[in-house]
Amino acid sequence: MTRLIWTRKKPTKVGWYWRRNIIHIEDSEPECIYIRDYASRLAIGNCTISDWDLSQYEWAGPIQPPKDKKKTREG
Repeated sequence: MTRLIWTRKKPTKVGWYWRRNIIHIEDSEPECIYIRDYASRLAIGNCTISDWDLSQYEWAGPIQPPKDKKKTREG
């Protein structure tokens, strides 16, 4: 498992990221956000991340999905 590190750099790839508010850190919990490709740009929902003021957030990710184990038959 890769250890995630908080950074103030904007996400650069599609995927799931942890996001935390660094201005109101006592009042908010980190949340998992999906950054997607929307019209060939990175977006949260239908708003490109270049349209968001992300200066109050730290990011960790993208989070890699777990690998599935092959199903085995017991017996």
